Amino acid sequence: MASSLASPSTYLGHGLPRRESLHVDDMAAACVHVMTLDPAVYRAHTRPLLSHLNVGAGTDVTIRELAETSMAVYVKKWAKFPNKAIFAAG
Repeated sequence: MASSLASPSTYLGHGLPRRESLHVDDMAAACVHVMTLDPAVYRAHTRPLLSHLNVGAGTDVTIRELAETSMAVYVKKWAKFPNKAIFAAG
């Protein structure tokens, strides 16, 4: 088991696509907020057939940054050996 944890983590692609994450509690709070809006306020900010809402922090990171940060936190907290990410462009 330890040998597989000590081996590098391989990710397909180059790791450059960007992603934004959102905690489930923040999404739930946003849903409750929208559901309790006055209907006139909701209509003022949406249009028929175009009523989607974008909920997010507005900050994104590359998949590479996320993988490297996650591994650094893991190694610092639990592992006794370094690990690294390998990005294999497919």
